[in-house]
Amino acid sequence: MKKRTLLIGAAILVIVVLIILRKQGIIGSAGEVLEVETDVVTRGDIIETVTASGKVQPVTMVKISPEVPGEIIELLVKEGQTVKKGDLLLRINPDIYQAAVNRAEAALNSARANLSTAKATLLEAEKVYKRNQPLKASGAISPGEFDAIERAFNVAKFQAEAAEYQLKSAEASYKEARDNLRRTTIYAPIDGLVSKLNVEVGERVVGTAQMAGTEVMRIVDLSEMEVVTEVNENDINKIKIGDSVSIEVDAVSDKPFYGHVTRVAYSSTSNPLNQQQVSTDQITNFEVRIRIHPASYAHLVEKTKYPFKPGMSAAVEIFCQKVENALRVPVRAVTVRSDSASARVKVEEQNKDNAFECVFVVDGNKAQLRKVEIGIQDENYFEIRKGLSENEKIIIGPYTVVNQKLKHNSPIKIKSEKDKSEK
Repeated sequence: MKKRTLLIGAAILVIVVLIILRKQGIIGSAGEVLEVETDVVTRGDIIETVTASGKVQPVTMVKISPEVPGEIIELLVKEGQTVKKGDLLLRINPDIYQAAVNRAEAALNSARANLSTAKATLLEAEKVYKRNQPLKASGAISPGEFDAIERAFNVAKFQAEAAEYQLKSAEASYKEARDNLRRTTIYAPIDGLVSKLNVEVGERVVGTAQMAGTEVMRIVDLSEMEVVTEVNENDINKIKIGDSVSIEVDAVSDKPFYGHVTRVAYSSTSNPLNQQQVSTDQITNFEVRIRIHPASYAHLVEKTKYPFKPGMSAAVEIFCQKVENALRVPVRAVTVRSDSASARVKVEEQNKDNAFECVFVVDGNKAQLRKVEIGIQDENYFEIRKGLSENEKIIIGPYTVVNQKLKHNSPIKIKSEKDKSEK
């Protein structure tokens, strides 16, 4: 009975081992011939690109906000109007600010008069003090009388100093009142166009010198435009300032414009430092700014002075890196294997999940797995830095065969052109 049980257990163990070995490709796959498509390793240029979408906006855009609150009594511009630096844009009711200037001016004059009085009192007290010093020494006046004279002199000095401080305070208040009165008239800070107007005559606006008040309008310089876009964290390190860019703005032209990267953000658009909780699945993007070269749309300026309008949608292709005469293979040829046993090949310096990139090379009627080191890529090719040689025949399809079925030394049959056309 025991012997029979042992035999059954051994048989089950053998079956399990055979199943495992078959799954790993060690046995049982020799009879399955896989039809494959092939290509060869070639040399050529590879340009790595990053694509993104964004919005067109002016390089220079100024938000106009008042520094003092009040009622708008005069508005001298309209939306879409061109302005020059220094042009008057609007006025805020100055009555309360003019009254404040008058009060501050009166306080300033009073402080000046007080200082003059304090200086005269000090001068007189100093004369009395100096005149009585010899009398004290000769005993002509008592020590108590001289102490009173000395105290009066010291008090006069302190009052004169206080009057000087009061004058400085009054001068500062007067200057602040005049500045606030000046701020009731707002002028254009740059040459440009009023792209947005948010107020009308009679509206009240809020504003302080310490913080931005009501945004009353925006002035933009449409002679220099840029695209503001966001790039995924997986691609952001590929981009550097100065990279060339192809820009498509369908609303303006069906031909691309050109530009270059002027800014790559160092902090994400959703900075986790400013959030209490951040999801691990959250997509992290970084802002990239791209200047549009005026020469690329100069032909459009003849028809309309400003062909681009703020907020237009744009698609960009950033040219990050170029490798000339690179050893390359089609993107379809590169696959990933995560188990060296199933691939029947020894892999050194494996990472935690043992995943590595590889290409299957045609070796007679078998597929030979070859570990490769890849570099940059474009839409069609991967750069091969190590693992392959030029003109080697490689397997590029079908997709399921390359990515799932092929093992090291798998029997293969190369599809003929007739087979491909029939399918």
